[in-house]
Amino acid sequence: KHSEQFFKMGYKETDEKRLFKDIEKGYDSSKKILEGVLASGKAKFSIPMELGVTDKRIFRTVWQEDGPDDTSRFITAYIDRRLKEE
Repeated sequence: KHSEQFFKMGYKETDEKRLFKDIEKGYDSSKKILEGVLASGKAKFSIPMELGVTDKRIFRTVWQEDGPDDTSRFITAYIDRRLKEE
């Protein structure tokens, strides 16, 4: 859905491994922003991170934990203009 934003930052359609590696490197649990907890116990949160190849921007990456012992699961990422550049 937000692929054009990544293409504008220099990622190519064949760069999925590079993109996921960049997202993995940018994952910082100290920057978690809790978005909500569902009645089922699933927690949704986001982590802002800088992503890009030829140009860099702050993206909001969205994650979910399905239970207290689960690892974080990546959902999506997009440029959120409300996030401040460092």
